[in-house]
Amino acid sequence: MLRWACPCAECRGEGYGTVGRLERATELPASELELEAVTLTGRYALQLGFKSGHSTGIYTFRYLRSLCPCADCRRSGAGA
Repeated sequence: MLRWACPCAECRGEGYGTVGRLERATELPASELELEAVTLTGRYALQLGFKSGHSTGIYTFRYLRSLCPCADCRRSGAGA
């Protein structure tokens, strides 16, 4: 789920004037889905590195919370 939610410009198509890479894909190879590294970015986000080498997405804590499907997060309105 985290790889499919990558917020980077390449995956979302920002700055390219085209549809993002993930919006064009229907599936990804296993190396794209396997998390290999997690790095703290400041005090507000995590940078996730995948086995494929993709690591340009910065996932803010607010964004990660909005992705969480648990009842507590939904109830707290964290996705809003």
